[in-house]
Amino acid sequence: MERIDASKNLHEPILERDGLGEIYKTKNAKFTKGQKEALNYILTSRESVMGIQGDAGTGKTTMLNALREELESIGIHVKGFAVTNKATEELTKGAGIESQTLYSFFLNKNHNTDKLPENKKSEMWIIDEAGMVGSKGIFKLLKLAEKENARIVLIGDGKQLMPIDAGKMFVLLHEIRFLAR
Repeated sequence: MERIDASKNLHEPILERDGLGEIYKTKNAKFTKGQKEALNYILTSRESVMGIQGDAGTGKTTMLNALREELESIGIHVKGFAVTNKATEELTKGAGIESQTLYSFFLNKNHNTDKLPENKKSEMWIIDEAGMVGSKGIFKLLKLAEKENARIVLIGDGKQLMPIDAGKMFVLLHEIRFLAR
């Protein structure tokens, strides 16, 4: 919790609120109120760590696809992570976000040697099914994100599968810290 509290107000918003209307016009999509709130929250936040709670079937993947397109258009590299291969496949296929399992990412010892493409200015990491990540996994993720100056968006449904490891961090973080649903 201390690490997340320390990550507040470290970034400029990706977009100002008045620029958000263009996203909805140019994407030619009809977003639900919840999808708009999630996009607004992520794109206008000053936080390093954000969380989105969304029930199954509420359009999180559709929202993530629009988010990825917007971020890539302004030079922000998007990476996806999840606990299971099935969730990484859904992120890749459904949202167009290059993804891998979180634990395979943790096993990679050369995180800082992955240079961003020259036209990319920063990274945003999308963690799908974040409710399945235990306390130690969240802590390790936060340390790596700090090291690589990446912003994190934890996406999930706290009512679905719980982590195998100790700690229901996504649920706890959502209840205590995050406002977006």
